[in-house]
Amino acid sequence: MSARRQAMAAVVTTGTPWELWCSGCRAFTLLAAELLLLAPDGVSVLDVVQWCEVCDDLDHPPRPRRTDRA
Repeated sequence: MSARRQAMAAVVTTGTPWELWCSGCRAFTLLAAELLLLAPDGVSVLDVVQWCEVCDDLDHPPRPRRTDRA
């Protein structure tokens, strides 16, 4: 008995991004988007990816915040 394999075409893409509040830098600089799997049998949400243009900037990372303790 031999098993017959079929090739399945699937595409991974992102949905429409939206802006969120970043608790790290305290600004509306966080972008989020759903990671979608487009397959012949339908669409599945794999994950939600997030990126902050201030906190996740590898070229110019933010300075550490100083906390005043009384």
